Amino acid sequence: MSDKARAVEPGEGMTREQLVRAHFNAYGDLTWKEHLEPKFEQAGLDADSMRRYRQEWDAYTEKRDWAWWQNNVANDSNDKLQGEIARCHEEIEAIDRRRASRARDHGSSAFQDILSGDNLDRGRSPEVAPARTKTQVM
Repeated sequence: MSDKARAVEPGEGMTREQLVRAHFNAYGDLTWKEHLEPKFEQAGLDADSMRRYRQEWDAYTEKRDWAWWQNNVANDSNDKLQGEIARCHEEIEAIDRRRASRARDHGSSAFQDILSGDNLDRGRSPEVAPARTKTQVM
């Protein structure tokens, strides 16, 4: 989640402009999390490496979309905006939970493969003899 979205949480005491900004940021965070972050992760970038790209993307969407966004939500109620912000945050959390679960499952599966020796045999060429260990009888 961007620092901008954390700066002001939707709720009582927010000005309309702050609420619209939080709404804009929530959708930007969700779009980043769903569509862009996975591509950067596939390219091997970690969170620190992605930070610069995220800042550039935020600046780009600000310039391109902010005025349109303000106009587009002008007639939406505060309750509607708050509900949509909450939905975006819930979706982001669900994405994070799914990714964490997949990472745990993958790590557990890889560990189990190593323990069982399955992973070692799958990647070996047929012409390469298995390595001997102390527990193997010669």
